[in-house]
Amino acid sequence: MLPAAAFALLLWAWHIPALYEATLRSTPIYWLMHGSLFLAALALWRRILSAERGSFSAMVASLLSLGQMTALGALLTLSNRSFYRVHTHTAQMWGLTGLQDQQLAGVIMWVPACTVFVVSALWAFSNSIGLLQNGARANARGPRLARAHAR
Repeated sequence: MLPAAAFALLLWAWHIPALYEATLRSTPIYWLMHGSLFLAALALWRRILSAERGSFSAMVASLLSLGQMTALGALLTLSNRSFYRVHTHTAQMWGLTGLQDQQLAGVIMWVPACTVFVVSALWAFSNSIGLLQNGARANARGPRLARAHAR
């Protein structure tokens, strides 16, 4: 679960207003943010996609990531104040207020991004259930095979 925790920690940290705004004032900090999030996401998705078939770790990592992404998306969307002063003026180019820009970003984080985690959790759950069903079938056949060989 370390990759899921690292991804969550970095995503929330980089959304702290002071850190977020620092990325827009400094090119090295900007690339540090993108690089750290990319590496954390890469580690997370590697963990999810390479989990042993039938392992619940992929499902847990997906659900943990879904939960924290949903919380951050909801916070940004449902807030009645803008957290990022820098977007007060930049959003005007698109005909939005800073709060509307933040809410739009929150909806994108909340809905499409979380959909990916829902799909990955369902995929992992389906793999786990399939393995459990195959194991149950094998156990059910085991005694019959043993009796057939005993005859």
